[in-house]
Amino acid sequence: MAAMLAGLRAVGAGPSGCRYPGLPGPVGVADAPASTAADQWEQTGRHIGAEVAVCMRTRHLAGIVPAATEAHCMGQIAFNRAMEIPFDPDQFREVGREAPDLDSEAGQYVALVERGMHASVTMVKPTPVLQNIEDAARLANGLPAVQHRIKHAAGRIIRDCNLDERVDNDALGQPGLFIRADLDLVLQEACSEEILAPPTTMELRRANAALYYQSDRVKDERAFLVGQHRIHAGQASASAERAFEAKVVDLIAERTGI
Repeated sequence: MAAMLAGLRAVGAGPSGCRYPGLPGPVGVADAPASTAADQWEQTGRHIGAEVAVCMRTRHLAGIVPAATEAHCMGQIAFNRAMEIPFDPDQFREVGREAPDLDSEAGQYVALVERGMHASVTMVKPTPVLQNIEDAARLANGLPAVQHRIKHAAGRIIRDCNLDERVDNDALGQPGLFIRADLDLVLQEACSEEILAPPTTMELRRANAALYYQSDRVKDERAFLVGQHRIHAGQASASAERAFEAKVVDLIAERTGI
């Protein structure tokens, strides 16, 4: 698990940031170069998978259903990672450890594992539904399809609005571009029409679901569903449009050197 949006409460491997080697820190995978992010997930996934495999190999007994051993080991490894306890195949506690306090990082990690299994979990320090909707509007920019549209829109606007020639140049019969704020005005020009494609309702709902399943910000399933219904009703659309346009402008500024 990793924070998907800078500015949100970081989730990392636990709800407060990077707790394990190989996991991305609070900036999050969405903000890392694609190759770097892929390498981080690959490294972490292989490490977790190796621990689960060792557990299954050393704990399975003839007469036990293999799927049951698999389920036990996935739960055991998740608990160990939450508690920052290395898995030792030579140790087996007959009585389970005391469950971590839900208000702790370990407790929140376990809670997210349980949510991943669609269990009913109530977070102790949630964020109001309206704030989560606003955050989902920005978080949606991290979805691969939306990132592709951001790059496409930036490239089209640079080309169709002749931005490369307009940077630091006010003698072409078109407004010159000198500061970032000038780019906000470009989005209002005719050359930018029908290029911007902000996140759809379904993409916003996916982003809100990420907050529910991959952070400690959503109190419970009821709060999650209230947020989904409000997004479906269009309450996040304006925020999503502003956030999308800001990302496009950021990329145009980067590519043109403004």
